[in-house]
Amino acid sequence: MWILPITIAAGLVVGYALAWTYDLLARKAFEATLTEAEREQFDEYRRLLPWRNFADVVELDRVAIKSALDGLSSLSQQLQTLREKLRTDRAAQASSKLPRPARSVRTLLTSRRAAQ
Repeated sequence: MWILPITIAAGLVVGYALAWTYDLLARKAFEATLTEAEREQFDEYRRLLPWRNFADVVELDRVAIKSALDGLSSLSQQLQTLREKLRTDRAAQASSKLPRPARSVRTLLTSRRAAQ
């Protein structure tokens, strides 16, 4: 009976060592996907909270950044469309306001001679 507590304690130690190793490998794999700025933030966050929560925070940040960039790209497309419309409107106005081209001197002289 005395061997049972020792066996349970040894099993717990082995289980803890395996869980710690798996956790370490998973954390290193996750760190490999981070940018340098995210890695610094991860190190600070890990000191305070378990690292698994940081994965959720990073994913939420990435989703927020992606949606913001999508919003910016759609705004830039709208702006580009408006600029193109303004260009065409201005070109149409400019072409309608152009004065008639002046007659050349030769045309003026021939029309005067014909009139005489």
